[in-house]
Amino acid sequence: MACGDFKREAQLLARVPKDARNVIGIHELIGDDQGLFIVEEFVNGDWLETLITKRKVGQADALRLLKYGCLGMRALHSKKIVHRDMQPSSLLISPNGQVRIGNFACAVHEGDHTPPPIIQTKYAAPELQLGMPHDDRVDIYSLGDDRIRSFGRSSRTSCPFFRYHI
Repeated sequence: MACGDFKREAQLLARVPKDARNVIGIHELIGDDQGLFIVEEFVNGDWLETLITKRKVGQADALRLLKYGCLGMRALHSKKIVHRDMQPSSLLISPNGQVRIGNFACAVHEGDHTPPPIIQTKYAAPELQLGMPHDDRVDIYSLGDDRIRSFGRSSRTSCPFFRYHI
């Protein structure tokens, strides 16, 4: 089962343009007696989840990270890829502040409503939690939720982004 998921993940990532700077690139899929392995681009950095825990993300940082996370999502969505697990542990931040989206175990082609192998209810859109049909907007929901958490807010109404842009 995991090998089938690895193959699907590699096939989806292979469709992302090589110049998509905000998505972790794939080099190859290798199979041997032990199974399948994805060789991804190495990005030195920390997951956003780690930076939030260490309180190293301020408001200006959060806005910049949101912008580059959105650019990565745009690259995915332009190829009809829905990540479905957009959360702080899926955003890798390099020391120079570049954002890369990773962790594609739950990703599918748009229109594929196969239940994800895992759902982080803390970040998942209601459609995913309820097993309903969904599209790329579930990623937008989750990335917005990431932004709220990076501000350390517990409520959507206390976040300036939601107050002024929805």
